[in-house]
Amino acid sequence: MKFLFLNVFMVLVVPAFAEVNITPTETHGICLQRVYTKSELKAVPKQKFSELTIKVFQYTQNYDDGTSHVFDTSMVIGRSTKNKKLYGNTAWRFEEPINGDVNYQIECDGGSFSLKQRANERGEEWINFVVEKDHVFPLFQGVLQPDIEKMEVPGYTIRLDGNDDDNNTWRLEEVPLNRCDEKIAQIQDRNGGC
Repeated sequence: MKFLFLNVFMVLVVPAFAEVNITPTETHGICLQRVYTKSELKAVPKQKFSELTIKVFQYTQNYDDGTSHVFDTSMVIGRSTKNKKLYGNTAWRFEEPINGDVNYQIECDGGSFSLKQRANERGEEWINFVVEKDHVFPLFQGVLQPDIEKMEVPGYTIRLDGNDDDNNTWRLEEVPLNRCDEKIAQIQDRNGGC
């Protein structure tokens, strides 16, 4: 009977966290981050980033014809485990969230990732940054917008491949927004696009 009660409790608790909305509003951005310890990195020696920071916010694009459009935008910054440099990219949400999961894409079919709400039976919650199977998400050294001429330069791009189990999922936690802003301030080019 105790086992049955525990299973029912888990079923009732976990979906409640999956309903949490992680999309930003006009006045509230979200900062997600994970900084790995040396011991955590030892357990996954093929991992490409020692830290990952994602700022999710709304950006209003004004057009020459007087119209405008609001985009849910994400700036992704990772620190390379090899050269310790920062790599970045910008992506946008073009579709409505599905079951609390939000998908972000780079224009011109340049890659994508998802933010997925997760929780356990103890009520601990976090967000997974996931590059889905058969998808990629590239990050570029020192910028949030790639320099097309440098795309083939060795070391300029770190490509996260959804088929690479060591580099397709990161467990992130929400942290104060200023942590994202501090990381973004270290990036040279903060404009996104293809």
